Parts: sequence; C-alpha cells; structure tokens
Amino acid sequence: RSGIDASTIVGRRAAFLKSDGRIVDLDGNNSVSFTGVPNGNYYLGIHHRNHLSIVSAAPLSFSNGNITTDYDFTTGQDKAYGTNPMKDIGGGKFAMIGGDANGDGTINATDLNNYWIPQNGTSYNYQITTSDFNLDGTINATDLNSFWIPNNGNSTQVP
Repeated sequence: RSGIDASTIVGRRAAFLKSDGRIVDLDGNNSVSFTGVPNGNYYLGIHHRNHLSIVSAAPLSFSNGNITTDYDFTTGQDKAYGTNPMKDIGGGKFAMIGGDANGDGTINATDLNNYWIPQNGTSYNYQITTSDFNLDGTINATDLNSFWIPNNGNSTQVP
C-alpha cells in the first residue's frame, strides 16, 4: 500500500506463512516478490484466512518488487499499525490475533456459532473449514479455549 488505507493497494500476492512465522513465496523458500510494483516505500499488509489482518506501522523500502530489508512484526506491537493490533504470545514475541473464522475482521459470536460449533470435532479442510485457529489440522476445544475465547471482541485495525 502506498498509504494505510485499502484504496492505496499497489500490489497483492499469495504466500506461505511458515510455522516459524516467516512468510515466503509459494515455492516455500524464497522471499515474496511483488511483480509490477514500482520502486518506493510502501506499507506491507498481511492477511490470513482466520486471523485479524495487520499492516506495517511504517512504510518499507521496496526495490525490484522486493522489500530491501527484513521486517519482523513479531518483535513488538509497534511494528503493526494501530493500538495493540497483535497478540502478545510471551517471550517478547507478538503474533496475529486468531479466531476470525469468517474473515470479516472481527472476532465475535458469528465466528463461534456459525463456524466453530458446526466444525468442532472435524479435521481441517482448507476449502471448507475455517475454525482451526491454532493451525494443527484439527478443530477442537483448543481452538475455542485458547484462541476464540481470549480474542473475542477484537477487530482488525487495518483500514
């Protein structure tokens, strides 16, 4: 994004979020590159299917479609735009807030009643289930108790 607002999106890419928190290209190893994005400074937004979206607190330098320096959202709340836009997971690390089963930007009763309850006890299927909040392949009480309940009432701060 050339600015914080969604109307300023200049490029978009699918990527993989690895278990160690790194975001990589679809080959699973290389950095994500944005074809057609002119050199300049841009805000980097991260959207995940059932977590609240975040965007970098400051613009990052891009050259030839790539971020010129590593940016680590996990090191502090101040790395993402907004007031407490991420979850403190301990050990000085921060993460995206999980529990938004319908991807509307708010964790609320709809995510529980229309998604987690009917999907509880099932195995995760990327095409039809969205309530595996801890990404372990199973939808169960851990997703409810450790992710939906403590995050209920949170909304994304990405405009």
